[in-house]
Amino acid sequence: MDQKHLDKENRGKWKLFFDLELEKSGGAIVLTSNLNTKDTIKTLSEVLTIWAEVNFEDEITSESQFVGQSLWHNSLIRINNHPIFYREWFQKGVLQVKHLKDGSKYFLSLTDLQNKYSLNACPLGYCGLLSALKRLWNTV
Repeated sequence: MDQKHLDKENRGKWKLFFDLELEKSGGAIVLTSNLNTKDTIKTLSEVLTIWAEVNFEDEITSESQFVGQSLWHNSLIRINNHPIFYREWFQKGVLQVKHLKDGSKYFLSLTDLQNKYSLNACPLGYCGLLSALKRLWNTV
């Protein structure tokens, strides 16, 4: 159960969206119910589809928008034609394109990235991500 979602004082954009969608199924009661995975897939799929329709930006128009992009589960940043998620990087705070930059227009080297975030990053994964980011930047 997500305690942040059940907090009545929380007025975040994501919570308001989920509240609106969950209301169709009875509201927060869904989060306190005893549903198995099979029974939740349809409801969650519908909610995520609507969220994507509301939230998705299909193009990058500025450098500030580019560096603010989420690295994970981003349909604009793809490896092998799939959005990516590196759990260890996420847990260490590497969340946006700007976290891979060295303060200038350049990306951190693999060694600098590993040292800055105490990561054990796979060189192939790092190179794939940089390649995806450079492809995206070239569309701006």
